[in-house]
Amino acid sequence: MSQIITHTFGKVFPANVTFVGYLLFGLSFFIFTTSILGGIFVLLLAFFIAFTDYGTALNLRTKTIREFTKYFGFIPLGKDKSYSGHRFITAIPSKQSIRMYSRATTGTIVTDYFYLVCVYNEKYQARIEVAKFDSREEAIEVAKKMAPQMELEYFDYDPRNMRDRLMGLT
Repeated sequence: MSQIITHTFGKVFPANVTFVGYLLFGLSFFIFTTSILGGIFVLLLAFFIAFTDYGTALNLRTKTIREFTKYFGFIPLGKDKSYSGHRFITAIPSKQSIRMYSRATTGTIVTDYFYLVCVYNEKYQARIEVAKFDSREEAIEVAKKMAPQMELEYFDYDPRNMRDRLMGLT
């Protein structure tokens, strides 16, 4: 069994900005014909925008979670957080919204719904995100599978019951 489990959450930039990165990648080859330095600059900018992603790496031996950002798609930088004081693991629903405006002052909101696998401390307050999934079933399956590996207790997330847990009623 591997001692490090890696989960990539996705791109750092939203989809429309990532698309601009791909366009800049193609444009950089045309800029190379006029200016080598300009082409290199645009190429590096395109790689940064299009391929930078983020995620977590779980080290089961040291009981740490590294939250990292992979710049240009291959240079990982991040910080370690210990999960030794955490006791529970679960899958929770989450959403991320991006608001965009046009020159006609009309706004558009794009919302992504997903499920996070998170570890909680004993009081259910300190949360560390471990993995991100599109489906609830996949997130629950991974959380249940990771619970014995991380030596944590799995519980089914229900917002109605979380209030009772936080108040110590259950």
